[in-house]
Amino acid sequence: MTGDQEHQICVAATAATGDVGGLQLELRDADGTPVSLQRHDDYRGAKRCYRADLGSGGRPGDWTAHVVLGDGGSNTATIRVDPRLEDAPLFQQRDVPYVAGRPNYDASIAPEQWAGRLVWAMDVDPQGKVTHVEVEVAEGVGERLRDRAIAAGYLSLFPPDPGRAGTPLRWRRSLDFAPR
Repeated sequence: MTGDQEHQICVAATAATGDVGGLQLELRDADGTPVSLQRHDDYRGAKRCYRADLGSGGRPGDWTAHVVLGDGGSNTATIRVDPRLEDAPLFQQRDVPYVAGRPNYDASIAPEQWAGRLVWAMDVDPQGKVTHVEVEVAEGVGERLRDRAIAAGYLSLFPPDPGRAGTPLRWRRSLDFAPR
């Protein structure tokens, strides 16, 4: 909430027509009070990230992000908002990322082909920076997402921990995919 971080909210939609006709993004604070409302008429459905407008004066805690697409589709997610990054519960856990990079999923992959597994490992230095990423398992659709997993690994952010000076943290991320 201090404004010294550039937080984002990312939206990805799939539409049979390929165009969802824009979006509206509303944030409500932990009390359910509206904090901000953004409209993006140029949104078409591909993954896109927007600045998280946290407004001012909202109560910290679990906030609600509600997206309504121009074609009527909608979704709601909970996001954690704290006064300072250092106050966030995930920031207190030194061996867990407070930002876990996610692979950008490939919209050209047909829904019935989303079967497989992907496991990648990250080495993290004392400052919390990911210094090395390697894919340990890539099966099925996971093979097609290999490069995206590596990129996602380098986007992950961990709290600093001087205890890693002798031995870097090795952290694994695992995704299992099954067609819907």
